[in-house]
Amino acid sequence: MIMKKLVVMMALVIGSVTFAQEKKEIKHDMMSTEKRVEAMTKELDLTPEQQAKIKALFDEKAKEHKAKKQEMKEEMAQKKAERESHDEKIKSILTPEQVKKYEAKKEEMKKEKKEMFEKKREKSKKRSEEKLEQLQKTKQ
Repeated sequence: MIMKKLVVMMALVIGSVTFAQEKKEIKHDMMSTEKRVEAMTKELDLTPEQQAKIKALFDEKAKEHKAKKQEMKEEMAQKKAERESHDEKIKSILTPEQVKKYEAKKEEMKKEKKEMFEKKREKSKKRSEEKLEQLQKTKQ
């Protein structure tokens, strides 16, 4: 039973490390269309015509990605403006004393949310470190 758990944990850690490395490689490759085409040419022996078509596909995909990113940025800005407008409407109903309490409560909630995020991040980091230590112990 212990051995089974150990094997599963090792697989998870190795999978996570491999995934992280692959993700870095993918991210790096996305930066340069030319490098991607060059790598495909070496691996698949592409003709110049194929290279041109593949480069065009990569360029089109990059263009689409950039457009989606801009669209998301605009949506986030719109949502922020809507939240601020809603907040101002609430404040217009409140007395000055209530506005102070309202602002204090918002700040408190913001702080709590940040702390909760930090705790989750630390917990995740600690688990990863523990798994890595266990993996290293099993290798010895």
